[in-house]
Amino acid sequence: MITEDQLEQQCLDQFRDGGWETVFGPDIAHDGSAPERANYREVVLAGRLTRSLARFYYGMS
Repeated sequence: MITEDQLEQQCLDQFRDGGWETVFGPDIAHDGSAPERANYREVVLAGRLTRSLARFYYGMS
């Protein structure tokens, strides 16, 4: 049996292995050291989504 933390770490490792960037949630919270949302009700990180879509669709028409 594994703990919730162990499962989370395994999942994060798999995301990183797949090329995803992971960040510590409290750091990007509205009151964190590098906020990316105005409050906890904002579930989509609009800046990250916009940048990702721009990279994905670059050159497509």
